[in-house]
Amino acid sequence: MTRQEFVAILSPLVLAMRVEFDGPMWTVYFRALEDVPARLLHDAVDVCLREDRAFLPKPGELRALAETRRRALLEAHPYERCAACHHVGTVRIPGTMPPQYRRCECWHAYQQRLADLGIGIEPLALPPAIARELTQVSE
Repeated sequence: MTRQEFVAILSPLVLAMRVEFDGPMWTVYFRALEDVPARLLHDAVDVCLREDRAFLPKPGELRALAETRRRALLEAHPYERCAACHHVGTVRIPGTMPPQYRRCECWHAYQQRLADLGIGIEPLALPPAIARELTQVSE
């Protein structure tokens, strides 16, 4: 995500919270959140705009909201293996001894679907307290 995209996504929240953001503050938030996919950050900002908040969320809170949205999207779009990979996600490479395997094309198609959704399969790095909280909720 570019800084310009980041500013466009976060500006409605900054305006709604009536917070003065100077150059260094934009830099801090951008550095903390630049690896979050734009769609997920946009969704996190939307959640904050709908809530009654007294303070602007910290970058870690926005990251946790983005991770919650990423998990919801992954649940809504599960990996469905095809018959060719025998429902294990890999196929044997012909003529290899001992047998070697590679990811099936259905896996690559799934990865592309996630990319089209603007999310990734890898979790967002979270502060330990938030990661524990998310783990407890999902168990």
